[in-house]
Amino acid sequence: MEQLTSAYAQADVVIVPLRAGGGTRLKILEAFAYKIPVVATAKAAEGLDIVDSRECLMGDSPDAIVHACERLLENRSLGFSLAARALAYLESRHGPSALDSLD
Repeated sequence: MEQLTSAYAQADVVIVPLRAGGGTRLKILEAFAYKIPVVATAKAAEGLDIVDSRECLMGDSPDAIVHACERLLENRSLGFSLAARALAYLESRHGPSALDSLD
């Protein structure tokens, strides 16, 4: 866990370029928890109720992913605002308070 925390502490962006596959999108949720902005393909975000330019940036081509990463590296405030909304999403949909709505 300490190595993972150290890796996230050094990261400026998390890129999740999935083109196939299924299951829970834990890497995206993990990045949200660490407050690191995410660039993902639509496939990578499938099943999560997240929106391009609200909780993360999305792109489905290599050029679109590169452009999104450049935007984040050039505009730190964009990354901070995405990460803040992503954390709020995580806490509301996947945190302890989300369990209260199951009752």
